Amino acid sequence: MESLALWLEQVLCAHDAAGRTASVELRHRGDRYADVRLIFPDRDWLGSAAGQGLVQAFQDHPAVASAQCRRTAVSLRLTDEAVSRLGRRLAEDPAVMAASDLFRGRRVMVGFVGPNTCKALHVGHLRNVVLGQALAAAYETAGAEVSRESLVGDIGRRVCESMAGYALFYHGAEPGSAGLKGDELVGRCYADYLRQTAAPEDEPDLPDPNREERSLKGDYADELMRGWRRGDPEVRDLWRRLRSWVLEGHRATLERLGVTLDRLDFESTGAERAHELIREGLESGLFQRYRGEMVGYPTGRAEYSQLVLLREDGFPTEHTRLLAVYESLLTELHPDWTYLEVAGDEWQPSAAVLREILERLRPGPHNAVHVRVFHGMVTLDDAKISSSSGEPLLIEELYDRVMASGELAELTAPSAADRFALADVVVRSYFLATAAAKKLNFSWRAFLDGSSNPGWALARAWCRASSADRHGNAEDAEIEPAYRVAVLRSQGFRPVLERALERREVTGIFRFLRAFSETYLESPAGAKLDRAARTVLGTALASLGYVAGRTSR
Repeated sequence: MESLALWLEQVLCAHDAAGRTASVELRHRGDRYADVRLIFPDRDWLGSAAGQGLVQAFQDHPAVASAQCRRTAVSLRLTDEAVSRLGRRLAEDPAVMAASDLFRGRRVMVGFVGPNTCKALHVGHLRNVVLGQALAAAYETAGAEVSRESLVGDIGRRVCESMAGYALFYHGAEPGSAGLKGDELVGRCYADYLRQTAAPEDEPDLPDPNREERSLKGDYADELMRGWRRGDPEVRDLWRRLRSWVLEGHRATLERLGVTLDRLDFESTGAERAHELIREGLESGLFQRYRGEMVGYPTGRAEYSQLVLLREDGFPTEHTRLLAVYESLLTELHPDWTYLEVAGDEWQPSAAVLREILERLRPGPHNAVHVRVFHGMVTLDDAKISSSSGEPLLIEELYDRVMASGELAELTAPSAADRFALADVVVRSYFLATAAAKKLNFSWRAFLDGSSNPGWALARAWCRASSADRHGNAEDAEIEPAYRVAVLRSQGFRPVLERALERREVTGIFRFLRAFSETYLESPAGAKLDRAARTVLGTALASLGYVAGRTSR
């Protein structure tokens, strides 16, 4: 028996019962009768000659110690020898859990991160990074061809505010000054410009996430925007220099997290193309001109009646720049690919309008390949994370604080790489434990609390399993109950992975990982169990993009 799932499928197909099972339940706790329960909603069929023939086939199979029919379920107890064979393959070949045939032939481009080049990546970005990397890794585990993409906001009001801050307060400074990476230096420029020159906003929060681009402020940042649009050499040179610093800083942070992006798309390219789309929309009557050069799209929605596409000074807003990038990306994308974009739910209203505009401007099947996966906003101690109103907790700072914490020091980690991998388990788990659709409030107290953050238990489980000798003797005669449970639960990874990708929601994979680690920690120590757990935990960690999962292979 190479795979429990494939073996069950073969037996069910041989008895014309494959489509009759409602679910297959694998053993979670000790049960002397049921390692596997097959649920049949049609009780009459199960009681018929055909159903009883299936039960008899299981009873006669050499891998089955007992098969009992109970109402609408067939309970199977596997022989110790069958469990041992599954366990040996688990210890010797981690690829048995990979399920790489599930989505073989599929092509998925996962778009995530999506930062602005005016600041370093902070915990507000981290949920997007974790979810995007998890989806990409899960598709890879299931055998799909995956490309990782990021749509970078490299021009607009925020970027020009950081340029203005550099010119006014940090002129001549270089990355490394005051111990700052390039993205951190530019973030200081952005924050200081807003704090020292910008008037406080009296406008309430609106569903439009880039409301600051709707109207002119007549300040230095607006002047730089006009210079950029004209192609002023000095402005463009400053823009390219600061952008390169931020992109390098972002790349270093993501690389540390094991994230390598295959493709970057830039709003600046959309800014050039946006004027052609504006012209087409005005000529067709889709867009409206009002208040000087300002152009908008009447949405008919309660959130905002007009989606502003062009400012009074003729600079395209972020909406229009994104529209132009999407048009180019989706037209270029081969029909075999799906573009899966991970974004915060604050973008949901405008995303719906942009899809509507693109479908009206460019009718065609390419719009159908763009699928958005939204997640809730991250707050910090119940406050909105803002680079302009304080010093947000940076991703690198968070990881460094975890690595230096007394809680992590209590775990065995022989090297800096191992300590970082454990810190990654703790951090990533905190962001995966909450369903993506819900808002997530980051609290340092809750983060360090083992009852609130399951990452600490998961890190302990990985410490114990990763120290196991993968090639030790696995021929013990007796099958311990904890080992039997671990081996059988490993067989449940495949359906969990499949359901998660069908729903584009990785929470189910994390629940599998969390439950397995908790059961494992409750079990008595044993070399065979540790080796099985190493494979199960390593495969599940890898399928969610954890650094520890990558290093376990």
